[in-house]
Amino acid sequence: MPDVWAQAASLFFSARPTSLARSRRKIMLSRTIAWALFALTPASLAAQTSANIDRLLARAQSGYIEAQLKLAYAFQSGIGMPRNAVESAKWFLKAANGGDPSAQTTIGYSYFYGLGVPQDYKEAFKWAQRAALAGYAPAEFDLANLYLEGRGVQRDPAAGLGWLTKATRQGFAPAQVNMGILYAQGHAVELNSAEAVKWFRKAAKQHFAAGEFLLGLMYEMGKGVDKDGQQALQWYEKAAAQGLSNAEIHLGALYQNGTLVPRDATQAIAWYKLAAEHGCPAAYNALARPYAELGVTNHESEYFWTVVATRAASSEGKTSSPESLTGLRTSISAEDAQRIEAEAEQWMQKHPIALPAFDLFELPEDSVVARVK
Repeated sequence: MPDVWAQAASLFFSARPTSLARSRRKIMLSRTIAWALFALTPASLAAQTSANIDRLLARAQSGYIEAQLKLAYAFQSGIGMPRNAVESAKWFLKAANGGDPSAQTTIGYSYFYGLGVPQDYKEAFKWAQRAALAGYAPAEFDLANLYLEGRGVQRDPAAGLGWLTKATRQGFAPAQVNMGILYAQGHAVELNSAEAVKWFRKAAKQHFAAGEFLLGLMYEMGKGVDKDGQQALQWYEKAAAQGLSNAEIHLGALYQNGTLVPRDATQAIAWYKLAAEHGCPAAYNALARPYAELGVTNHESEYFWTVVATRAASSEGKTSSPESLTGLRTSISAEDAQRIEAEAEQWMQKHPIALPAFDLFELPEDSVVARVK
């Protein structure tokens, strides 16, 4: 499999690219927003009174699937009641047992990532399969990727491709993106960059941010299309406008390195900050460096982002380098260090690391982002 397309880590919403310099494939699972099927908005949840919540709970306990889904989302989002992953999973599981395919897909996702339930790939496969057999496109998509990666089931690329094809026939944009990645990698299909571009473009036409970003990357690299920096920038900006942290951090890297655009420290930092606010740990690491690398002296900002990056790594069970903090402390006072550490803690509470929503593949080693070490 060519290094050039071990692609696009943790695209969409969350971006958990913990090591953009490594080239490894990750499964892509859909996260079903079940509440949207019932036009339940965050505002409506927040406006719920305790009496309304009691009625919702009573209906959910009586077996009304719509109420169970609303309650599950309320616990998941922390809107209208305290956030509680275990309670959220409990109510999604009840709705799943009631036969709702969106709930079945969501509880499968929960088992895959261990959100409110023990991590269990076999359970993830079981629930994805149930919903997929009912013709539910997000579940067909999930089942495809479980087969492709051999999670919870024996690896079977042919079965994976079959289920992914079913999801693309329903116009499911994430499936179109993953189909493009398979062609870009030559995984389960013959390598064909032009075919990859076709699938990314289909998703981009639906304004799916991951498709827009990957189409931009193809234009930047000249894979399957004529190399065109301006087209690449336009697609990156479209994806970034939707809050896709991979696009934001990629644009930051372009400005940091002076690729496709003039080198601009201010723009680079601005894009990295947007990605950080969207919960992207890779952006924390990027922000801990560019100030010095781009000739911008701001010891307090460097220290702030180094604290954030170090604490984020620790919270995810990853090793961090406290030596960098020690070195930066020599450039600021003890009082300022204490203040900045408190500010970093408050910032992290306000901008938590985003949960995975769609996981794809990591960026190619020869991409600009991958060179941001």
